[in-house]
Amino acid sequence: MKIVNRLFVAAALMTGVSGAALAQGSADGSAPRYYMADGSRTDDLAAAEASWRADTEFQRDWGLDAINVETAYALGLTGKDIKLGVVDTGTWAGHSEFSRAGKLISITSEGIRSIDDIYNPFKAGEAFRLEGGQPWFQGRSLNNHGTHVGGIMAAQRDGKGMHGVAFDAVLIAANGEGLGPATGDIDTFDPAIYALQVDQLVQAGARVINNSWGIGPAIGGNTLAGAKNQ
Repeated sequence: MKIVNRLFVAAALMTGVSGAALAQGSADGSAPRYYMADGSRTDDLAAAEASWRADTEFQRDWGLDAINVETAYALGLTGKDIKLGVVDTGTWAGHSEFSRAGKLISITSEGIRSIDDIYNPFKAGEAFRLEGGQPWFQGRSLNNHGTHVGGIMAAQRDGKGMHGVAFDAVLIAANGEGLGPATGDIDTFDPAIYALQVDQLVQAGARVINNSWGIGPAIGGNTLAGAKNQ
């Protein structure tokens, strides 16, 4: 699941980059084409890629090397001026990896539930209010999954800890913690919440939206009918 998240974001970074651009240096005497991890530039693509792989912050997230994102970085593609959206368990706005001004935008989602949540004490017709920058909802316990996923996507590069795939991107966070179950059928996802949050992220300018769902089998074991409805 996490590798898919990384590849999805990396694809957004690489949009519009041709194969020729990967091989071509600056033949016209202009500034060197490729970016080193230290901010300098070179016409040697392999050297630029190697500088990123050798960077300590890069190495702290094994997934970056696994998807070969150093090529995107060498081309200067870091997520700058791109907005990414995430619907998860809330992404903690107070985390140090999102401390840069404007780095994380928290979406507030309000409305009326359309179905009963059979795994939580919520009923159709009840009001909901969900804050994207908070990794909890309506008094329920902390869940760090959304902060983890948000970090994989866009944690800032600041010489500390790790950094995300699109480390210069803005992350727009919606909190889907009350959206549906961690086990059972996907039919219990509340479309009143999910559709609202996707619309909010699109309206806020998100170019890519990640949904990191992992719904396990319902209590009682796996059945063919249950598997078809996961």
